Order: sequence, then C-alpha cells, then structure tokens
Amino acid sequence: MPRYRKPRNRDLPINSYEVGNGYYRYKHPQTNKWHGLGKDRQEAIKAAHKLNAELLDPTTATDRILKPDRPKLSQFLETFQNDIMPSLKLATATKRWYSRKLVHIEKALGHIRIDKITVNNCAKFLDSYSHTPTQSNHFRALLSVIFKHAIAKGLRTDNPALATFKKQIKVKRKRLSIEQYDAIRAKAPDWLQNAMDLGLYTLQRREDIAALKWSQIHDGAIWVQQQKVERHGTGNLKISITPDMQKVLDRCASDGIKSDYVIHRQPVRRIHAKGRDDFTAVLPDLITSSFGKARKATKLFDDYGRGIAPSFHEIRSLGSKRYEDAGTDKRLIQALLGHTTEKMTDVYLDRYDTKWSEVEL
Repeated sequence: MPRYRKPRNRDLPINSYEVGNGYYRYKHPQTNKWHGLGKDRQEAIKAAHKLNAELLDPTTATDRILKPDRPKLSQFLETFQNDIMPSLKLATATKRWYSRKLVHIEKALGHIRIDKITVNNCAKFLDSYSHTPTQSNHFRALLSVIFKHAIAKGLRTDNPALATFKKQIKVKRKRLSIEQYDAIRAKAPDWLQNAMDLGLYTLQRREDIAALKWSQIHDGAIWVQQQKVERHGTGNLKISITPDMQKVLDRCASDGIKSDYVIHRQPVRRIHAKGRDDFTAVLPDLITSSFGKARKATKLFDDYGRGIAPSFHEIRSLGSKRYEDAGTDKRLIQALLGHTTEKMTDVYLDRYDTKWSEVEL
C-alpha cells in the first residue's frame, strides 16, 4: 500500500518533500539523512529525479541492453543464501550468523545492481558500523565472500569489499579472574555451573559445550568435533577425561533429568526453538544470557562499561592460563582451543600478564 503523503508533497518525486516556507529537502533512501534542495521548486524536482535515478536504479540504458543478466544485489543474495551457502559446509552457528548479516546488507545495498556496487558503496556501509569495529569487520568479511562468488559466476571482475580497510580494534573486554569466576558460579543455576566447569576444564566454546551429547563420551574420553573449525577438517578432539572433568560429568548425570545432552535443564515450558531438537537442550545464546545474569548478580562489574565485563568465552582464556601455570605443554593447550597457530594461543595466554621491559642504568 502506497505511503500517505501530504497534499503539498503528492506531486513531488519520491524521497523529496516541501518542509515549510517553500523549502525543499531530500531524504536519502539508504542513510535516512536529510539534504537541502533550496526553494526553487523546479530545480528541487530535477535534483530529486536525478538522485532517485542514481540511488534507486544506478544503471544506464546501455548497461541494461548490453548486460541484461546482471541482477541486483538483493537477487544475488537470495541465490547466495539458498544455493551457495548450503554448499559451503558451514557450521550451524555460522549459517545463522550469515543469515542475520545478510538482512542488513540487503537493506543497505540490495537495490544496486551487483556489477555496479563500488568500493565507495561498501565503505559507506561499513562506516555506518564504525562505532562497533568488530561488527564492521564481520560485515566486510561476509561481503568479501559474497563478491568472491559473484566473480566466480561472471557477474563481477573485482571484489570491492577487499579494497576497503579493516577497522582497528582495541581489545577492551577484561579477562576473567578465578575469584570472579567463583563469584559468578555461585550465582549461576546448576546447569550453568556445569557448563562453566566443563568449559574451564575442556577449553571448548559455548557452541560445542551446548552441543555435547552423552554419546560422545566413551572409552575414557570426550570426543568433540569443534563446530567453528569443522569445515577446515580440523578440531577433531579426543579429550582424555581428568578427575575434575569426571566430577562435572557425574553431576550432569545425577540430576534426574533424562536428556541426550550433557548440559541440559528442565524447561518451564516445552517450546520448540530453532536449532533445538530436545526440550532439555540448552542453546548457546541461553548460555551467554544466563552467564550475563549471574555476572550482573555479583555486582562486581557494576563500574564496567558496555562490552568490557568478561563474557562466558573468557572461561577459555582462564582455563588456558591455569593449564599453562600447571606446566601443560602449550601444544596441548593449542589443540584444546582449536587454534591453527601458536600465535593465536599466545593471545589467550599473554594478556593475563603485564609484560615488563627491564631497564638497568
């Protein structure tokens, strides 16, 4: 249904408005920012038509005749999601992540023909997330993948996303100390305590902890296929069960709840949730939100700014440091973490210690 327009605006091109005192303005359809067009009505109409031609259909008549098979990005994104993504052997969490990001990309750039998207288009879109550099870099990575497949299908000859710069990220999130861990654990429900302890001893990500089934525990070991690195053919772990791990597993098994999953809970209501095949299963997002509630209940982090208080993921770093302090070979820690390089493991370990340069005068 067409959007209602005031009588004075009905004869104006879309996105242009008379705002009072005979002054005209144009509302950018992607950024929603207003731009002045002056008081000359005819000049304002010409400018609005030209802007709409560029922003809403940035193709020339020649291109439409010579390149009729070039779809708009929105059309290619549909192909990417329905046909290309399933062939990439992505982890379930990555598929969900891609799908959420595609919505925002389609909204911002979907109206542009895929071969007409420029570096400037990509840069402006990424700059709109400059307040969250990590988010901006995530979008840049996904755009790069999308354009790589567009090139493979002959729809482009270049990858404009790769021509943009990554945003500089300063690590702000605080590390988790064992004292803080214990305080949060004391405020957590039993199932979350089990998830925290299993994360501390196995160093696995929340997705792998949430997905762990009893069928993966046999022959004195926990058998894990790490979801994040599954498509690389790595992350196949056989983790020998230590006494500490066994205590956690025993607690999980003795709560009287019948479940295929090691980490589970009895839900208040039986609700079918996307990605959950068992009412007792705990989804990764619930682990994150429940950890946040327990963390908040400690009141230890009330003075921390947004995004600074340690997350559930920091348990991996804490567990890594504890293993290092106990003399565990760094290669074993690296294997548990699922890192492909020792440098990445060092990031998890080194930030716990302040490095001092010795200066003797």
